Amino acid sequence: SFDLTISFDTLEHISNPWLFCNHLVNVTKSGGYIYVATVFLWNYHPCPNDYYRYSPDGLRECFRGTRSEIIEYGWDEPDVSVYAFLRKMSYED
Repeated sequence: SFDLTISFDTLEHISNPWLFCNHLVNVTKSGGYIYVATVFLWNYHPCPNDYYRYSPDGLRECFRGTRSEIIEYGWDEPDVSVYAFLRKMSYED
């Protein structure tokens, strides 16, 4: 398990983002942090595949039902990229 888990410009290439986000939370230590950044308005770039674009609210939805709390989320660069900063909830939370 990690104290900090980072995913940078990867989520748009994942065919099942909800499962991927759940795995990000699972590999993070209880009380640890997760940072995810991905694109909203960016050219199609299949490497190997390019599936989704995310608004801040769309990115937040990817973590619904996980054992995490969103500390902050929003536009990293207006209308271009988004981010979410989360904390994995401990069993006491």
